[in-house]
Amino acid sequence: MKKDVTRKRLADALIEVSAKKPIDKIRIREICSVAGLSCQTFYNHFNDKYDLILWIHKSFGDELIKKLDNREITFRELHKLNLRFYLDHSDFMVNALYNTHGNDSYLIKSSENAVEVLTGYICRKLSINELPFSDMVTLRMYVYGCIEAYAFFAMSESTKDIDEMADIVMEGMPMPLKRYLL
Repeated sequence: MKKDVTRKRLADALIEVSAKKPIDKIRIREICSVAGLSCQTFYNHFNDKYDLILWIHKSFGDELIKKLDNREITFRELHKLNLRFYLDHSDFMVNALYNTHGNDSYLIKSSENAVEVLTGYICRKLSINELPFSDMVTLRMYVYGCIEAYAFFAMSESTKDIDEMADIVMEGMPMPLKRYLL
């Protein structure tokens, strides 16, 4: 439990600091200072700030997948909850998506994590070991597109209607994925 509390303090500190400056300019010591923790404590939990960035959304996403697995939510509701997360943390999410690059790209790390998690969900649901290659390609395209769409939605100056956006993202789902996710 203490481990999660410490990680949450570091996550909250990063979100706070990222409201003031681009993520690629934030230093570990700034995050630790705001969190009131030592840099050694940071490194006991994360390899670097990019690891922390991914943990923030991954821990949220893992809870959503558990709910999807348990049929507590639908895939549309998963999108709605993700969209709410992006809106509630829009400065941080947009900053993470557009101010991380290369091997540390949040878009890539987040998308790869989502592909892995959704692949696991689909394989468990169908009692199979792996998706056909063509479906993996389709899933990757859809996931990368959804994450970009979430960011666009969070940055948009227009009225933000989560239900409408969830419908758009669901309507954009390629047909091969519908048999798995609907």
